[in-house]
Amino acid sequence: MSGPIREYYFIVPDANDAHVLLVPESNAWTLPHTTLAGTYKWQSSAHVNKAANETLAFRATTRRCASPDMDPGSPVQEIAYVMENHSTAWAPPPTARWVDAGDLAVLSIATPGMARVLEEWFDWVNAADKSLRVPWYEAEWMNAAGAWMVQQLARLDSKPTGPVEQVCSWQRSCVMRLPTTHGAAYFKAIPAALGSELDVSVLLDHEYHGMVAEVMAVDTDRRWLLMRDMGAKTLDSVPDLKQWKAAVHAYAQLQVDWVDAAHRFSIAGCPNRGLLQLVESIDRLLMDTVVMKPGEPDGLSMKQIHALHYRARALKIAAHRLGTLRLPVSLDHGDLWAGQIVAGNTNPVFIDWSDASLTHPFFSMEFFSNMEEMRPYLGDAPDAPNQLRDAYLEPWTVYEPHDILTQAWSIACSLAPLSTALLYHDRILPGMEVKWEMEHMIPLYLRSVLQHQGEALPTLGMADYEQQAESSEFEQEDLRSSEGATTIRSQLQERQIAQPH
Repeated sequence: MSGPIREYYFIVPDANDAHVLLVPESNAWTLPHTTLAGTYKWQSSAHVNKAANETLAFRATTRRCASPDMDPGSPVQEIAYVMENHSTAWAPPPTARWVDAGDLAVLSIATPGMARVLEEWFDWVNAADKSLRVPWYEAEWMNAAGAWMVQQLARLDSKPTGPVEQVCSWQRSCVMRLPTTHGAAYFKAIPAALGSELDVSVLLDHEYHGMVAEVMAVDTDRRWLLMRDMGAKTLDSVPDLKQWKAAVHAYAQLQVDWVDAAHRFSIAGCPNRGLLQLVESIDRLLMDTVVMKPGEPDGLSMKQIHALHYRARALKIAAHRLGTLRLPVSLDHGDLWAGQIVAGNTNPVFIDWSDASLTHPFFSMEFFSNMEEMRPYLGDAPDAPNQLRDAYLEPWTVYEPHDILTQAWSIACSLAPLSTALLYHDRILPGMEVKWEMEHMIPLYLRSVLQHQGEALPTLGMADYEQQAESSEFEQEDLRSSEGATTIRSQLQERQIAQPH
């Protein structure tokens, strides 16, 4: 497989997580490792497990990624994973040794980055507070989950035809795939912070069977889902604009249908994240400069942070303008892009509802409004964003005429990344123990806010944010004088944005 060359390092703990296996190399001690080529996401685990199996000669699964870049100065990216050994009769190589935290001070470790990662591993194992730890990061969890899958399939008169394959492991989920006599089944473990996915998935499957993943079994206490494989061909592998248009049109029709069922999704635990909440949260988010990671490689510059503050009022005006239109709250997928849509034989299937919320429905369309995002999948299809927009908006003409809907589309797509940044700030990151996994998402989406705002808000009389950043001193008094959330809230309440007129 072509792709970047990476070095994969394996942290192999003993049964009690008290020791880690090291091997000698060039007058130092190192983690077992191997070289792989290929483009993989760090949370993907199938290729990691295969590499560990071949390198260490035992059946391995991934507990977690310990570091996506162990030694940043290295010419080759070095990724460290914590592995679990499922081969009870396995014996380590004769030259290897088991080391504990105290040994690190006296041993010569191959690189400073490796020493740091090992120290962090032992600190993590011995942490006093494990309240945010996801269960699948612990030893022995994988065996219990695999056994539950087999038990549930037996209840459905389905038998495994191959081994369980671990698809990914990160704090957002652990996903496994199992081939069976009745097709493949997918298992998903869900963290507490995103626990509403369980009931929302069950409700969607019950009401819209065939349009979402079929739920085969659930364990509510452990937040486990067993779902039928709905097909491997997702929209990101289909360079056909006609199918893309059909998919967004079908999704819009579902959202229109869900308007009357909003209370049922609320009962199922789906968060309410409407425009009122967005307006009230803008200032709180922008005052949390730390989450914007200023000066860091994946963070925002101070100029961008200043620009966000300066545009806070414009963001509130945009939300207010959107709230004056006769568009009701509905279900928003929260992370809808081409890879989350299965190109089914008869209709598209929308999968992975972990980030779902009740909010402005058009927030779902941010990806499909951005040609740069779609270009890798659609190429340079002429006028693709506008064609997709029109296909999506057609079912919504029961609420507003097309020209008004196009205004709503533009404003909503400009606010959507702000809504997602708030989702990470208020809901996802606070529930994460290992923050590095997702902390880059807030600056990523806030950067998108600035890009979108430069495109969508000139109609509101706002100048381009770059010009504002260069021409203003951003004095604190100016920032404090921006229009407050309380005023906008009262205006939005008067318009009753949550219900159609």
